[in-house]
Amino acid sequence: MEDEIKLLNKKIKETKGSRFVAAKRLEDIDTWSSLTINIFSVYIIVVNLLVLIEPRPAFLTGNFITFITVSFSILILVLSNIINARNYKSKSTEYHNCGTQLSVLSDKLYFYINGLTTPNIYDIKNISKDYNVIIQKSNLNHKSIDFDYYRMKRINDEEYNYIKNKNWFIFKVWIEFNYVSKIKYILIIALPLISTLILF
Repeated sequence: MEDEIKLLNKKIKETKGSRFVAAKRLEDIDTWSSLTINIFSVYIIVVNLLVLIEPRPAFLTGNFITFITVSFSILILVLSNIINARNYKSKSTEYHNCGTQLSVLSDKLYFYINGLTTPNIYDIKNISKDYNVIIQKSNLNHKSIDFDYYRMKRINDEEYNYIKNKNWFIFKVWIEFNYVSKIKYILIIALPLISTLILF
């Protein structure tokens, strides 16, 4: 039964960790997408104030400013609709709650694994049943990148020795995880600033 306990513990631990990672990923997406909307709202104000610059560059025509204002407004509208439709904050909370409930099961198994309590098949079956109930009740499944990020943070653990070329795995997972949650928004925010510097 010792092997069954360790296997169940590994499954619960990895699912729990992946759910917490998923919660953080969605929280970051919600934060950065909201920040992008706010910054582009400021950009719109700044662009419209450019008409007051005298003398101003030749490209700053009324039509150009109108085009930029409309483009930024469309981007804000699209991002706002995406945030509302995908409900990042609520899903992040649900992932976190699922991880918290799984932590309770993980704590129970800790006593068995470390010999603090004598295990019996009935208790182990109940923990396994509770695990399945929690997973089904959460109604959400984390993405593979969440599990990869969880493994990346524990890359030196013996159980992940099967991962080959660990440095490449770390680099690939870090880029993928942060691009989804942060980097693409930073690029969107930076693009108008970079374009302005080039044009001026």
